[in-house]
Amino acid sequence: MHCGQQKCTPICERGPDSGCFCPEGFVLSDHLCEDIDECVNECDQMCDNSFGSFVCSCKEGYKLKDHGKCVKAEGGESPVVIGVVKPATNNHTQQGAAAPAGGLVWIWITVIVALAVFIIVIRFYVVKRQKRREEHSIQQSTVPVDNVDC
Repeated sequence: MHCGQQKCTPICERGPDSGCFCPEGFVLSDHLCEDIDECVNECDQMCDNSFGSFVCSCKEGYKLKDHGKCVKAEGGESPVVIGVVKPATNNHTQQGAAAPAGGLVWIWITVIVALAVFIIVIRFYVVKRQKRREEHSIQQSTVPVDNVDC
C-alpha cells in the first residue's frame, strides 16, 4: 500500500465489522487517509514532511545524530548532513504485502509463453513427420513394377 499524495482513499474490507486501513505514515480521517505531519517536535533544526515520512536536516556547521538531533560538527566533518527518519507505526494501519503485486502475474505469463512455444515446436515436428510419410508413400506407389511376360 502506497500513497504519494497528501490525501488518499483508504483500503476497506467488506463485511459487517469491516475496517478501513491507511498506509504507514497516514491516519484515517473523514473517510480519507491523510498524511501525518511527523515534523512536529521530531527534528532539532529543519524538517521536511514527506508523504508517509519526514526528513530531518541540520544547518551549516551541524550534523545529524540520534534520530533528529543536531550536534556541532567537528573540524574535518561535513558541515551539513541530511538524514531520513521513519515515523513510528502507531496509527494501527495495515501494512501492504511484502511481495510485489505483479510478480505472480509475470510467472504465469512466462509459463503460458513457454507452454505455447512447446506446443508450436511439437506441432512443427508432427507436421514434418506426416509430410515425410506422405512423400514416402507416394514414392512407393510410383515405383515401376517389372512386368515380365511368362
